[in-house]
Amino acid sequence: FREPYFTNRPIGFNTSLYLFERGRDGYDEQRAGAGFSFDKRFESGILEKWTGEIAFRGEYVRVANRQAFAAKDIRDVDGGNMLTTVKVSLLRDTTDSRFEPSEGYRFETSYEQAFGDFFYGKVTGSYARHFTVAVDEQDRKSVISIRGSIGQILGDAPVFERFYAGGIGSFRGFDFRGISPRDGLRNNRVGGEFILLTGAEYSFPLYAKALRGVFFADMGTVERDFGIQTWRMAVGAGVRLTLDIFGTVPMEFDVALPVSKHGDDDTRFFSFFVGLPFF
Repeated sequence: FREPYFTNRPIGFNTSLYLFERGRDGYDEQRAGAGFSFDKRFESGILEKWTGEIAFRGEYVRVANRQAFAAKDIRDVDGGNMLTTVKVSLLRDTTDSRFEPSEGYRFETSYEQAFGDFFYGKVTGSYARHFTVAVDEQDRKSVISIRGSIGQILGDAPVFERFYAGGIGSFRGFDFRGISPRDGLRNNRVGGEFILLTGAEYSFPLYAKALRGVFFADMGTVERDFGIQTWRMAVGAGVRLTLDIFGTVPMEFDVALPVSKHGDDDTRFFSFFVGLPFF
C-alpha cells in the first residue's frame, strides 16, 4: 500500500506484509515480515530533485529442511531467526519512462543497518543511463543503456542476507543465484559480502511498437570479501514483446553465452521473464 500524500504533506508512506517459502541450495527459506517507509522528493536546496527515503523492516526467517552436512554458514542459522533493519536511501531519477526509458539516468545509494539476532551494515549503489541513438520514421527509438551496481556488507551477515547474482535483472547467462562463493562438503552457495555488476545493452525496434530486439553484455562478480578474484562475462541477444493484455510490462526472452566464468558457476543459456526492462 502506498499513500503519496501522508497526513496532507508531500511525504510518501509505504507499507507491506509478506509471507513466502523458497528453496535454496541446501535449505528452504521461510520468511514472514512487514515493512514500512517514508519518502520525500526535495524541491529546493542541495538535494533539489532528489528523493530521500527511510525504511524499516522486521522479519522472522526460518531455515528449514537443512541438507545433511550443509555448509557451516547454513548450519549456523538453522531454525528461526529474527531480523530487524533500518535503511536510508537517496535516489535521483531523470529517465523519461519507467518501463521503456530512452533518455536520462537513475542513481541510487543506500545504507542498511541490521539489529536483532544479527548486527551488520550493507552499503549499496547503482547507476543506469540511457541514450537515444536513432529515431525511425515511425518514431521508434534505438537506445543504448549502460548500468553498474556495487555493494559491500560490513560485519557478519547471515547466509540469507548476502549477495548473489544470476538471471535476468542481475546477470544473464547464469542461473538464478548461480554466481556465489561456495563452501562445505556439498559445495553449497553461501553468498558473498561484495558484489560488482556492470553491463551494456543496445535496444532497437523490430515490428510495430510491440516487438524490440536487444544485444547485451553483462559483467561482474560476487566475492566472499572486498576485492575481485574472478571476473564473469556473458554476451547475448533477445527480444522484448509488449502485449496489450499485459499493459506496459514487457515479456523478455534472452539467450546468453558466458565467455568468462568460475568453474563452480551455474549457467543458463535461455531465460524468460515478465517484468521491468534494463534498470
